[in-house]
Amino acid sequence: MKTPLNPRIAATNILFDIFENGVSLAQGTAPFFHEKPFVLQLCYGTLRHYYELSDLLKQLMPKPLRNKERIIEFVLLIGLYQLRYLRVPPHAAVTETVDVVNALKKSWAKALVNGVLRAYLRQQETLTLQQTPEVMYNHPLWLINMFKQAWPEDWQTLLAANQQPGPMTLRVNLQRVSREHYLTLLAEKNIAAVAHPAITSAVQLIEPCDVMQLPGFATGWVSVQDLAAQLCGFILPITPQARVLDACAAPGGKACHLLEQQPHLQLTAIDISEARQQRTQENLTRLQLSATLLHADAAELSQWWDGELFDAILLDAPCSATGVIRRHPDIKFLKRPDDFKSLPKTQLNLLQQLWKTLKTGGHLLYVTCSVMPEENDQVLQSFIGQQPEAVIVPLNLPIGKKTRLGWQILPGQNVVENSVGTADGFYYCLLRK
Repeated sequence: MKTPLNPRIAATNILFDIFENGVSLAQGTAPFFHEKPFVLQLCYGTLRHYYELSDLLKQLMPKPLRNKERIIEFVLLIGLYQLRYLRVPPHAAVTETVDVVNALKKSWAKALVNGVLRAYLRQQETLTLQQTPEVMYNHPLWLINMFKQAWPEDWQTLLAANQQPGPMTLRVNLQRVSREHYLTLLAEKNIAAVAHPAITSAVQLIEPCDVMQLPGFATGWVSVQDLAAQLCGFILPITPQARVLDACAAPGGKACHLLEQQPHLQLTAIDISEARQQRTQENLTRLQLSATLLHADAAELSQWWDGELFDAILLDAPCSATGVIRRHPDIKFLKRPDDFKSLPKTQLNLLQQLWKTLKTGGHLLYVTCSVMPEENDQVLQSFIGQQPEAVIVPLNLPIGKKTRLGWQILPGQNVVENSVGTADGFYYCLLRK
């Protein structure tokens, strides 16, 4: 008989892998995504509140743990998160968390874990958090300072938005079903949702649910995609049967959106990750769409380009992902300041190489899920300084703000004033050749 999964053990091991081995939260939680939501809740919540929980732990610990025993730190942080933020009965949270150390073969730590968690229950009303930026905003200091410099009027709102889970937003496949009819189908399933007047394909759920509960999900009527990501499919000018490239395409959400609008596109989707391209194919198959998939480095034209020019290019460039921390709180710990020196070089190189494959009169949409000017306007400034035939097409989107060269959405902004829906942080710049 199979031993039932202990979600606290799973969460402890995932957090340890993130901090010690650089494994992403998405990789770590993938095996539990649909069947074990409590594992995800423990991981996401502990990461969101890591600095605050760590400050509490320092106050409650008799002495710091040795480095080789760091896994016990994550057991304790998960325990504190349950006691502070979840509705788990305190006695159950303590008992179940203490049991984790046995499974980890660290029985020496049982008394320590039990003592720390019970001390928190006794002292929680009198414990005072340090008023350091890290603890106050639950972000590393270097990242707080970068946000301050980039967005002197918005940085606190941005940090607060990063602490809130992103809403579950759907993209209705308008080739298959109208949004009005799909809202009716959701209502029949008692799934509360609202439409967004500014984005014709978008529906936001009031509460997240498993995708398999969504009417028609398996047959391609709907996909999960944030509001900001959906905008890409509307910004890039495309015509029926145009030759279009989606560079850095996996897992294929934007490529599929383009094909939903123009099913007869000659669309090529390229990505450097073979494993992620498998997800692109799965999405195409579910949505009953067709594209040419390539596994290659988009910047290495000799690996994949046949020499025929494209009418339109979507470049969703690899970036720091600082606009989607609310969905990926591990970014706060996996990224480093040096990334903002290396990433712009990669982004500029991709722009320079892909520009060679674009027809005169064609459009290239540069997109990142970053809020950092180093990866956005500054990259475009370098590019257009080298390419006199590159013309910036002004954008006026229903959300966000104009930057010097492009358009920026900050995380948590509403699509329309007072609407329930908020968007991830995205940057866009549309170029014409």
